[in-house]
Amino acid sequence: MEGNSNFGYGLVLRDDQKENIYLAISSWLVYNVFSFDPSAGGGWGWETLIGNWTKGGLVAGRGINSVEVLMQNSALSITINGNFSRIVDLPSGSGQVGLYVSNWETGAGFDNFHFEELP
Repeated sequence: MEGNSNFGYGLVLRDDQKENIYLAISSWLVYNVFSFDPSAGGGWGWETLIGNWTKGGLVAGRGINSVEVLMQNSALSITINGNFSRIVDLPSGSGQVGLYVSNWETGAGFDNFHFEELP
């Protein structure tokens, strides 16, 4: 996908029409998990769920990054390139998942997107 982004690209972890949760990856080799409430603050309803942007084993430039996300109960496990992991507590819920490129000079390619609902 191509798009313009200083915010980056990443995964839509949940879109339930009331609140969206994103795993955002920046071209600066950092990532974050954000919640977005479109009804808050006139469209400025972004809130980080893990604090500051985090370094975590991302590959620069046209390198390939493998990102694995597992949501089990309220624990979100993020694994980057098979060797960096972090667990984040999120309120459980349901919604749609997907991919995104945000708004300002970023190009990203996605391949091998796989979604599986675990029993």
